[in-house]
Amino acid sequence: MSAMLLPNGEIARPVPAPLPVSALQRVIAAACGTATGEAVFAEPTVHLDDRAAERGFQVERQRQENLESIFRLAAQCPVEDGAKPGTPDGGWLGLFIEGAQDAVQELEQGIWARWLAVEIASPGTISRRSLAFLRTLNAWELESFHEYGAFAFAFESGWRFLFEDERARREIWTYGREIDLTTHWVEIGLLSAEVSTLLTGKSRGLRIVYRQRTWQVTAIDQDATATEPTEWGLRYRKFTAIGQQLADAMTFKTFNGYARNVIKALQGTGGLGFEEVAAPEQAGTNS
Repeated sequence: MSAMLLPNGEIARPVPAPLPVSALQRVIAAACGTATGEAVFAEPTVHLDDRAAERGFQVERQRQENLESIFRLAAQCPVEDGAKPGTPDGGWLGLFIEGAQDAVQELEQGIWARWLAVEIASPGTISRRSLAFLRTLNAWELESFHEYGAFAFAFESGWRFLFEDERARREIWTYGREIDLTTHWVEIGLLSAEVSTLLTGKSRGLRIVYRQRTWQVTAIDQDATATEPTEWGLRYRKFTAIGQQLADAMTFKTFNGYARNVIKALQGTGGLGFEEVAAPEQAGTNS
């Protein structure tokens, strides 16, 4: 319905229709039980105690199901060689249970499971702050970060980063412009707010990794007039500690064409070059 002009000159805005009761009842039934969904409007004061008990059972049953699913997933998580399993402290476990019990989606359950396995294998690895942070993430943020993380390179240490360069960003855009949520990840604390630089004079020999492929940073001939070669370089943005832990708990797709194109586009930028390093099995085959 369009707006109408009243005699006093004001515009009469159409009044939005209320939310359909049937839609609300479906949500209530899913969250609190069928009896509540049916009775909350028809008989709001009849059998209220029974409905409260049903809601409590419904909520706790779902939470128990979530936790048991996470425990089974944790039992399948690989741990590093030489790990000495221990018991996380009681405070950590309390926060874990409090957060994990409400994880319904597969991706989120997988993260909680991985963090539990890591913490048991090496108590003190996953901070309580990380547990609290994971609870605040929306489902769309987890899904989007899962897509975004697939485009991260890593140093040999395993620490992830993305090149802060327009050509690298455009390469991500070829897979979907909506994937590039860099600003949002910085704002919520998954990416560093500060941009770092691979300096020409200090980065030679450094290796960067994308899945099973490795490149070694080299230096190219510089302008003879350059008096401060260490001012040259290539900008990148690291994952924060929480961003790194979150990414470590995820399994990402591999886009070899993406990595190859980014490295090719960045060759020579800031006086830096990249030489691919053959994997050990490749080196043995070619020798």
